Amino acid sequence: MKTDKRTKDQTNKMSKHKIVIHYLICLAGALLLYTIVAFNQRNDKVFSCRLRIEGLNADDFVITNTLPDVIRVTVKDKQNVLDSITEEDFNVHLDLSGINEQNNYTLPIEWDMPKAFQHMRNSMLFSTVELNPAKITVNIENIQQKSVPIQINTKGLPADGYIIHDQQLDINYIRIQGPAGVINDIQSVRTEAINIEKAIDSIISQDVSLISPSPLVTFVGKSNAKVTIRIVKDIENVTFTYNAVEINNLKKFLKAEYHIDDKIAVTISGDKKTLESLQKTSIILSVDCRNISYQGEYSTRINVNPPMNVTLVSVKPDVLKLTITEIPENMTFQPRHSTEDRRQEQDTEKPDESAARGSTAESAATTTTINEPSRKGWGIKKK
Repeated sequence: MKTDKRTKDQTNKMSKHKIVIHYLICLAGALLLYTIVAFNQRNDKVFSCRLRIEGLNADDFVITNTLPDVIRVTVKDKQNVLDSITEEDFNVHLDLSGINEQNNYTLPIEWDMPKAFQHMRNSMLFSTVELNPAKITVNIENIQQKSVPIQINTKGLPADGYIIHDQQLDINYIRIQGPAGVINDIQSVRTEAINIEKAIDSIISQDVSLISPSPLVTFVGKSNAKVTIRIVKDIENVTFTYNAVEINNLKKFLKAEYHIDDKIAVTISGDKKTLESLQKTSIILSVDCRNISYQGEYSTRINVNPPMNVTLVSVKPDVLKLTITEIPENMTFQPRHSTEDRRQEQDTEKPDESAARGSTAESAATTTTINEPSRKGWGIKKK
């Protein structure tokens, strides 16, 4: 009896064991079937995730190579899971917190698991995630600073006959920072372009931005400057030299002598076109002796009457020393006329007579006897 009972118990245990084994086999088969079905039901979706740079000590280091802005994340999963995921859920980033010296580093792209994957039914067992690229190379360099001059940048040209007279900045230098290899090659920075097209007689004042010469270079402190540009008429100076002066309004019983140690320099200004067409003989130098009544030594101001559209700048020397003496009663002479009368005579003279007498004020003034008479007198230039 005891043997039969023992045998029966063993049979029951074996049956239970077989049942458990069969149950486990069925469960495994069900899981395998679920997995196969789940994999067969997966779809693909590509997410364009913005790459975030984290952990870099920006006070000491800078990235000098170009990194991708976007990382392509390809996910394979059930459609309902894909529909519940966004690009921000992956938090794609590059961790540079461990960098403490300049070098080239190849680092993996890191990402966070979206919450949709963290549910048991949406386990990563049934999802695949691929990043492209999965790793990137980063060039790290030390940051360097230096001061460089600012150059004013203009576009266009002033109106015809006008020029840029001067340009000013409220600051002449700016401090920049960036990789040492880039900073060392930068000699200056420019302002944004200031339009001066067709400008006339004006002062242009603008606050403008400064343009970084490289995406890797930034400004320390302010990044703008105030520019003042003055546009004026294109005025030039020209200098003529003379060695003779007309004597005007000298009384008839007096004669005048003078000596010029060096030539008289007359500087005038005007627009370029006017000066190019100006003749030296159109400028007359003279002294007015109307207030001289006695013989003696006199210092008289040299008068210059420039043509129209021309401005007198200077006369050097501007004073002529005259020696005035009385004319002896028995001396005979043929008096010459003033500048005005002489010009009238030249209009009526025959060409050969005018040539014999001398047609320019300078040739008349260099004679050894009569220099430049007035209606009431005459003058002599000393040798």
